[in-house]
Amino acid sequence: MLNNNRMSQVARRVTGVFAATIPASIVLSACIAEPVPLDEPSEQTDEAAQAVTSVRLPVVHQTQFATGCAKPNNYCCGPTASNMATAYLHGVAPTSAYLKKGYEYLGLNSCCGTGTNVVQVANVAKNVGNAPNSAAYCMSFAYIKSQLQMNRPVALQITYNLIDASRRCGTFTVPHMVLVTGYDENLGMWYGEDPFCTGSGQAWTSTEFRAAAKAQATNMCGSTYEAVGDVFAL
Repeated sequence: MLNNNRMSQVARRVTGVFAATIPASIVLSACIAEPVPLDEPSEQTDEAAQAVTSVRLPVVHQTQFATGCAKPNNYCCGPTASNMATAYLHGVAPTSAYLKKGYEYLGLNSCCGTGTNVVQVANVAKNVGNAPNSAAYCMSFAYIKSQLQMNRPVALQITYNLIDASRRCGTFTVPHMVLVTGYDENLGMWYGEDPFCTGSGQAWTSTEFRAAAKAQATNMCGSTYEAVGDVFAL
């Protein structure tokens, strides 16, 4: 589902925390298809990102099967991640009505076709979720931490099967999108909401989660980057 294009631009690095726009030539995921460039993110320092050792945002879970499309044909992880994130930013619970508005905004049915890409997910957040400063980036984990510290959930595209079977809700080879809600450096854990799960509050070891994110970033952004996905902001 992915091609082998690499980022043509030089990585923008800010004392270890870096992120860059995604060029239009890169085809992204299957659960999550083809982006356009976006603005650069705001800068954060590596020291600022590392100063806080744990964050956990209380995002309310929503399953992608709230669209009414059942397994194995449901590819709505991206719009669902956007819906959870923007609902959290507005202080409300995610609803199936807004999830429907999201995939219909993209011209998709309740199964979301063959998937959406991270730029489409950001556009849903901007235009349906009323989060105008949302954007898609190739980024570092330090940058992700800095966004979580500013109360901004981050959706990442991951290679799902690199997560241990005991900490995921399915088995498939196409890329998948999860919403990252926190981390704990002392415990070596990352936390989030997986749209493919029906229950809330998923947790992944740092080793497996970084590997799952890095696999997608390397494919789509180049080896400089550690992750690819969306930052959600009002």
